[in-house]
Amino acid sequence: MSTLKVGAIQSTTGNAAVTVATDGKITTTTLNATNVEVTNIKDKANANTAIAIDTSGRVTLPVQPAFSMHKGGNATANAVIVLNAGFNQGSHVNTSTGVFTAPVAGRYFFSAFTIKGNSNGNVARLQIRKNGSAVVEARMDESGNYNQASCSIILDLAAGNTVDFYNGASVVFYIDGYYGMCSGYLIG
Repeated sequence: MSTLKVGAIQSTTGNAAVTVATDGKITTTTLNATNVEVTNIKDKANANTAIAIDTSGRVTLPVQPAFSMHKGGNATANAVIVLNAGFNQGSHVNTSTGVFTAPVAGRYFFSAFTIKGNSNGNVARLQIRKNGSAVVEARMDESGNYNQASCSIILDLAAGNTVDFYNGASVVFYIDGYYGMCSGYLIG
């Protein structure tokens, strides 16, 4: 395999358009390209593929924090919903506690849906909480049975902030994957 060593790529006018330093860092002064072909873009440490582009032009983010999980049963009254089944890319949801911890600062999208069981006369509350405090609540009314609720929110999180899904009432509701699910992902 041959190695191409480049110090600078010049434009047709002789001006440097791309400069490659001895440590391999590339700087651009001016770069006007019609097509740039790439398959993978690696992280700064060159350890993970951060962005992948297939031959059809589809873009994936294989290490982007994302999850869509459920409890595998009913949400216990007045407690954090322990998400322990489903998709958990990056393992940022602790499956013992149900708590998501933001690995990096950024904007995140979270959503949840559920259905209240056979509990006429009682209110059920599905909450999304940031660092232990409710930021949004979906309420299932006391009249009737099997009321449905959903909620979603975009949150600015610092690295290390936590998000959990909480049953804020004494009524259990279904969060088993079919009738209920909690999801989240890093927008950017």
